[in-house]
Amino acid sequence: MAIDFSLITKIAVFLINAVGFWLIFVVYFADVTKKIKRAFILMTLCMLVWVNFAYIARLPSQMDLAIFWIKIAWAVTIPLFASLYFFTVSFVEKKERVKALNLTVLIIGISSFFITLLTDWVIKDILSKQVWTKLVYGHGIAVFYGLVLFLSFLTLNLLFRKYFISSKKEKLKTQYLLIGIVFFLFMNVVFNIVYPFLLGISNYYQLGDYSTIVSISFIAYAVTRRELMGIKIILTQALVAVITIILLLDIFALSHDLTMQILKAGILITLLYLSREIVKSVGKEKQAREELQKTYKRINRYVKKLEKANLDLEELLEAKNDFLHITSHQLRTPLTVIRGMLAMWKAGDFEQLSRKKQKEMRERIYLSAERLNNVTNDMLDAMEVESKFVKFNLESVSLENLMKKVMDELKPNYDKKELYLKLNVKSKLPKIKAEPKYLKQALINLLDNAEKYTLKGGVEISIDLKVSGKNKEDKFVLIKIKDTGIGINKREQKKLFQKFSRAKNAMKQNVTGSGLGLFIAKEIIEEHQGKIELSSEGAGKGTTVKVWLPRK
Repeated sequence: MAIDFSLITKIAVFLINAVGFWLIFVVYFADVTKKIKRAFILMTLCMLVWVNFAYIARLPSQMDLAIFWIKIAWAVTIPLFASLYFFTVSFVEKKERVKALNLTVLIIGISSFFITLLTDWVIKDILSKQVWTKLVYGHGIAVFYGLVLFLSFLTLNLLFRKYFISSKKEKLKTQYLLIGIVFFLFMNVVFNIVYPFLLGISNYYQLGDYSTIVSISFIAYAVTRRELMGIKIILTQALVAVITIILLLDIFALSHDLTMQILKAGILITLLYLSREIVKSVGKEKQAREELQKTYKRINRYVKKLEKANLDLEELLEAKNDFLHITSHQLRTPLTVIRGMLAMWKAGDFEQLSRKKQKEMRERIYLSAERLNNVTNDMLDAMEVESKFVKFNLESVSLENLMKKVMDELKPNYDKKELYLKLNVKSKLPKIKAEPKYLKQALINLLDNAEKYTLKGGVEISIDLKVSGKNKEDKFVLIKIKDTGIGINKREQKKLFQKFSRAKNAMKQNVTGSGLGLFIAKEIIEEHQGKIELSSEGAGKGTTVKVWLPRK
């Protein structure tokens, strides 16, 4: 029995039109940009014009007008590829688009439409061979195909570039577009260029024309769905759909024996059931893989949290060890001295010493008690400032006078080491809003540190008004304390404002330091809405501390 290809073709064209208009409807109401909608609708309409008029041109009843219908079909070919290019431009959201190139593509699309439709430059004539046709090409056919290849190259170039820089989700969308477009290009190159143009065979043009619906379907699916199914699933479903259509055509159009129709219907039902199970298994595999990936990501997040918690714990343990170390040195040492001296006194050994020795021992007891008192106060102050229990009662304060009081208190310590202590006020200073007691304590901590870790030379203090950034109203008082001391390694500078943190060379220079002085100073200055910075060129090159206090 002869196969009725005309009926098959008629059904195929009907299905292509139905699917095409349905996809236009879906994309038009989808949540996508207007540019993508316009490009997709234009592209789909060009595709439908191409398919329909190529089909009409080959109908026996239309042979008198066949050349006109076929020219319409060919006239929309390059506009179809141009609209595909503009769709791709909109999809990739290319910010640095070449306007001259876009204008060139637009001119090519419009001009080729009228040239192909109104002249013999591309299609000269059409020859009838029963229900098939053979085209007589014009002199411009090579240029025509060259333009098609040029637009195809532009489109694929954009998509591949998008693919390699996209996130995982965007890559999946781009894969759908690439599969649809590459399939469409391959089918048309083979059946609409190689066969008719190079081999003179026009019998298989439908395979090229009708492949457009595959491309349009992939594109519509990619741009309208937020969550895409895997490529394996969609290809499996597409294959099942094609086989189902073929079997339906075979049952209702090609088979006239009732027994064979029933048998083929059974085969079709079995195929649909098995394909459903296959699609479900592929879907479950994809879902399981996605769940595994999500679980892996969650595990990674937990691992990172555990690593961070481990680091925090290590820092806490280190701080605890530092605290115990400081406690042993800062508290135990003076207590040991006091206890030892008092034990001698209790045992009566104290009276046996000379008056000079007795005086020295009383002095040592007093200094140890004073040292114990100072260390205890530092720790309490640090706890108090850190826990924000301190209530700052701000009042107008002369920073210059406050600095001079601090210098007067610490001057004896500088004189003992023969160090200079200079103050340079570079401009007339306004009064600032501050808590005198705590600001004084912060300045004492800074100058005391400078003295402890300076062996020769001294400390120079400068105070000046500074403007912060471009805002001239945002004025600060800048205090700069520069010493000629032992300096600090650059790697250790950032952590010196932390509790119990001390530079290695500082611990060698002064073993009695608590590592709380800079921390307390920083907390107090920040409570005054100021900031503090420390810098040093390195060991042996001195240290500079800068303090900014806002002018209220």
